Amino acid sequence: MGLNAAPLTWFPGPALNEARSGMAVAVAPGGNISLFGGYPTSSVHVLVYGGNNVQPLPSTRVAPGALAVNSGLFFIFGGRQSGSASSVTRSVLSYNPVSSGTDDPNVFTVTPMNSARYDMAYAADASGYGYAIGGLGNNNAVLALVERYDPVADVWTNVASLPEGRYHFAADFDGANTIYTFGGRTNATVGTETSTVLTYNVSGKAWSSMAPMPVATAGSAVIRGADGKIHVIGGTSGGVVTNLVQVYDPSQDNWTAATPLPAAVSSAGGAVDLLGRLVVFGGADGNNADLVTSWVSQQLNLPDAAPVISSHASLTANCFAPYTYNVIATGNPQPTFTLLASPAGMQIDPYSGLLTWTPDASQFGTNLVTIQANNYAGSTNQTFAINTLGPPLTAPVNVIVTETTANSATLSWDPVPYVIGPLTYRVYHKTFLHNPRGSGGTWIYGLVAGNLTSNTGTVGGLTAGKSYTFVVQANAAGATSGYSAGVGVTTLIPQPPTNLRLTALTSTSITLAWDASPGPVPIVSYEVWGWINNGVTVTHDITGISNTTLTISGLLPGSSHAWGVRGHDAAGNVSGFDYG
Repeated sequence: MGLNAAPLTWFPGPALNEARSGMAVAVAPGGNISLFGGYPTSSVHVLVYGGNNVQPLPSTRVAPGALAVNSGLFFIFGGRQSGSASSVTRSVLSYNPVSSGTDDPNVFTVTPMNSARYDMAYAADASGYGYAIGGLGNNNAVLALVERYDPVADVWTNVASLPEGRYHFAADFDGANTIYTFGGRTNATVGTETSTVLTYNVSGKAWSSMAPMPVATAGSAVIRGADGKIHVIGGTSGGVVTNLVQVYDPSQDNWTAATPLPAAVSSAGGAVDLLGRLVVFGGADGNNADLVTSWVSQQLNLPDAAPVISSHASLTANCFAPYTYNVIATGNPQPTFTLLASPAGMQIDPYSGLLTWTPDASQFGTNLVTIQANNYAGSTNQTFAINTLGPPLTAPVNVIVTETTANSATLSWDPVPYVIGPLTYRVYHKTFLHNPRGSGGTWIYGLVAGNLTSNTGTVGGLTAGKSYTFVVQANAAGATSGYSAGVGVTTLIPQPPTNLRLTALTSTSITLAWDASPGPVPIVSYEVWGWINNGVTVTHDITGISNTTLTISGLLPGSSHAWGVRGHDAAGNVSGFDYG
């Protein structure tokens, strides 16, 4: 398809950092769009469209003109400096957006204009000269005077005047030899709009009339697109703020109507951005309120292209929790978005593609969604199913150890509230893994007890005398909480019996006795070991002793002995020895 084959489309663009109307607009060589002065009358901040503010102006200027030069400097000329009709200035500022020190000022006055004026049309030609065209002088005198500024020589020169004075209008240069002006007002008392289109021949230094606008407007934004056509956007018509977009084709000297702006606006700024899009920003609405909004067209320097969706939605949601998905689609014009199928309550922003939804309990389970991205070149659909889980769960709190044995630990915690059940809990062993050794490592969670239906659980299979850290997690209707805070536990180990002693002795036998293990692990049997002749020979390993005394027979007369006793619990864990 050819360039600009589709009708204009308009999308919201970045908001200005502050509300502004009646400002001067200049595009720097790098493409930044800068805004100077305007209403409110106290506005001195210099705005950069889509960026941060830069160095402010030293004083207020309502409806001035502006010129950008290749060096990166700007020249701001004229404007009204207060609410007074007699505060119109002819002064000119040389402006550098980069702030500097006191010894190197970067905002200063240069040669003033020949005539004080504001609410003028302004433009720059191919040689870099700036033009101040018509406008209002002090006490609202309607001007036909036109003057040209040479920024290198710092000289203003009067050139051919307009056929008739006019103000509240805009101009644009065609890139070759012609400056165009559109509409405006010719009488400050009546204030009616004109449909007149005038052209200034730069080399011939003369004005001519062209085909008038279909609808007379004043205060319109004027933007020349990549296709060479000039767009006259918004303004007032019959005193009423309009959203009309009228398109002038200089090659044919004729007019067509384009897609209106989504909102009526007057005294707005306009420019082409680095992507080749028309941008309309700020201005005032029908209540004369200054605006921060902007509207952006499709790229007029690219052929039409049908939408392609490149993003992917999350396929899970939680009841009562906000779900969002920002659909990303390419295409020219920019696609708009609609929901062809969706659960109740789901919405999508037609411009940004931001899908929002907060599912309720009735939407637990599978929910089918179909999104369509559409532009004049075609459309595409994206269909997916969202599995809605139960509401998000809070992590269990107040986890404590209620019982410990040599091989198990019993935990309890506060019940976790839930809406959709059943609710179960899981207990995990939390350990830290260094992999590779010496690295930062990561936490590892190993499941040790699951599907617990109450707020207590016992972890078995532990090693006696070992320390562990456990955390708890809640689960309900597919939703999983975070982990609880960890709770530490050290398993018990059987304590050795005490006070091993000899209670009887013969030439071939001994009788031993000992006090029972002090606990807390219950001992179910004891084991006695004997070492003969300083441990050279182990002659006895007697197990399964259920009481605390033992007679050992069949010993060699005159042999030396050492004896030890240890306990066994029911799980087979063994205590240390008590020696006698």
